[in-house]
Amino acid sequence: MIFMKEIFYELIKEASQGNIIIDGEEWPIGFNTIIYEDSKEKVSFIGNNLSLLRITNEEAFFNALEEYISLELEKNRRAIPFLDQTGHSHIKYLISYLFVNASTEEFTNPIPFIKRRIEFLQNDTFTYLNDGQRFNIGDFFLGSQMEVTNRENSISMETASRLDFTLVNRVEEKELRCPILSIYYGITEDNTCYIYSLMKPKEPKKNIDQNEEKFKKKINRLLYKLQDGVMENESEEFKAYKNGTSDYYPENITDVTSSFVLGLTAFMALLESAGINKIKVIPYLPVRYLSRSIAADNISDEEKRTELQERNNAIQYNATNKLIRTFRRVMYHLKDLELYSFPYELDECLNLTLSEEHTDLNNPLLNDIFNGLQDQEKTKKI
Repeated sequence: MIFMKEIFYELIKEASQGNIIIDGEEWPIGFNTIIYEDSKEKVSFIGNNLSLLRITNEEAFFNALEEYISLELEKNRRAIPFLDQTGHSHIKYLISYLFVNASTEEFTNPIPFIKRRIEFLQNDTFTYLNDGQRFNIGDFFLGSQMEVTNRENSISMETASRLDFTLVNRVEEKELRCPILSIYYGITEDNTCYIYSLMKPKEPKKNIDQNEEKFKKKINRLLYKLQDGVMENESEEFKAYKNGTSDYYPENITDVTSSFVLGLTAFMALLESAGINKIKVIPYLPVRYLSRSIAADNISDEEKRTELQERNNAIQYNATNKLIRTFRRVMYHLKDLELYSFPYELDECLNLTLSEEHTDLNNPLLNDIFNGLQDQEKTKKI
């Protein structure tokens, strides 16, 4: 633990200045820290207006941190390749990204946060999907199957695991693939699923296959059918905006990515089948936002600096507004999914519950997707 303390104290001193040094490289990671002993301030590293890590029980904190780091070293997830995989730099890197992925409330209560991260690493709910599994989902998407694969993320990502959703079609012994969605998630012992982001899947670099490109375009056109009947249920304010008679852009459930609606609906089917009925969506990770802001501020070129600042704001907009809107859209179709509270009403999360009794979705395409993933008899291993 002494070795761990030395690294941690070095890290939090640098973090208070918004610049952590790992193997001689600068990382724009910033947060403040206060450590208390007997309700009195023992150590503090306070810099600019950064998130504040509050440690009220140092011994319990380091016990949890040591358990987490030991598990990460055992898992050996992907990390920066030039780092010594068991030495000072690697451990400092692990601790840094632990707090890069902490929410605002988790900074004020870090021990439960670290224990939750340990549970994320230990959870095996979707390990049966590690090699990928294909689900029959009806004929609408050109007879395609939904392939779902559980993957391990690198240390730098928000969560240790993600699920990748892909539509796969076989034509004359050739497989055509259309990536749909990657969901970055973690599941705890109390069967709560934490969702951190919905992202367009990263595709491996390869030569362009014209048949596959045509397949993707056909799928994207078919995805427009998910919009059927939605506009009729929007507010008059939003209809006026879409008609061009108003400049006011109200909140809505229409301006979402259709493939994300498809993939998230499939994920809800898997959660419901696994008996997981509590969902917490994390809309904001302060250190991630600030790290991009620090990196932008350090650019001397004013035009480039402005471009990076605008990109940071756009990323955060998608991580909050569009993320929440996508869940609201799935709720519109899937009555099993119910809103418990919006962010900052109960806590900082979007809190949702999944009903134990399933009812059909109001969109036949999504209903086929949901039922196809729940019917394990219609599946086959890759």
